Amino acid sequence: MKSQLPFFILLILFACNNSQDPSAVVKDSAVPIKQKVADGTVAEKVLAHMALNLQVFTKLPDTLTGCTGLYIYDSLPVSSRQYLFITNLDGLGIMQVHGKLVYLDRQSRRDLPDGGYEEVFSKDGYTVTLRTKETGKTGDELSIYSGTLEMEKSGVKKMIKVHGEVGC
Repeated sequence: MKSQLPFFILLILFACNNSQDPSAVVKDSAVPIKQKVADGTVAEKVLAHMALNLQVFTKLPDTLTGCTGLYIYDSLPVSSRQYLFITNLDGLGIMQVHGKLVYLDRQSRRDLPDGGYEEVFSKDGYTVTLRTKETGKTGDELSIYSGTLEMEKSGVKKMIKVHGEVGC
């Protein structure tokens, strides 16, 4: 055991080394954040990044009525009901951040050259762009749409691949 003591001391010293560059890089972000601490925006960017970490929700809000778009991670089956973003025909977009539902208003909708469409929602400093295209049908009034959900807050962007059921 005594012969291993120097090894453990060195291991602890290297593990505790905090001589990192005074830059902040937030991992797991579509857009890396790398700014000097002195410019005063690092904390703001980190908070914005945290605000873009959507939480899934499984229960549809009571305020949601009519035809809807129920979007989930594209890596999950549509039947999982692990919603990231919900839309309706009234121009409402809903996501969950830090345990609270965030209600966004649709600002625009346009057709894309590939046959899909793009919708832009915003409110409370968030801008969410949903670009999707129909990729299948699950019934007379239900279709499967696939695409991307791009979120932005305070200059920080994050993009997620999504798919979901859209219909009445």
